[in-house]
Amino acid sequence: MINVNHNTWWIDSGSTIHVSNTLQGLKSLRKPVGSDQCIYSGSRMSSHVEAIGTCVLVLSSGFKLHLEKVFYVPSFCKNLISVSKLAPLGFYFNFTDFGFNLLNKYEIIGCGQLVDGLYSIELKSDATYNSMHVYVWLKRCIVNEESSMLWHWRLGHISIERIKRLVNE
Repeated sequence: MINVNHNTWWIDSGSTIHVSNTLQGLKSLRKPVGSDQCIYSGSRMSSHVEAIGTCVLVLSSGFKLHLEKVFYVPSFCKNLISVSKLAPLGFYFNFTDFGFNLLNKYEIIGCGQLVDGLYSIELKSDATYNSMHVYVWLKRCIVNEESSMLWHWRLGHISIERIKRLVNE
């Protein structure tokens, strides 16, 4: 059990897919079919895939990293970015003892650091996302159900004023 910010993404050279443990930020969702319904970890444990979508991560540099075919697996404790999925798209990594740089077309577009043996990519801070989540010593994220931004997203991006009227009604 470790304290993980659920808006943190980790670079995984062993993963063959991108994995998210939250629906926040995922777009163009579709139900998994066929062999996409389950994924298997290195220990041959299976995990159920609830949806597949795309995700745009805004890196600390401001670069927007578009991740296609991201598997939504709520039982995962970390969001994973697959090195093998980025490499064919022209991205490459320069790893060091303490961190890494992410490059595209010989330009540094992102960076990250080594944390407890794993590389975490630095994202631009997102106050709206961070206000919705509570950081506790759990494997999974606990969502702040009182967050107006969470309900704004859940209700199809209706206005905050409309949410307030719904609460009053």
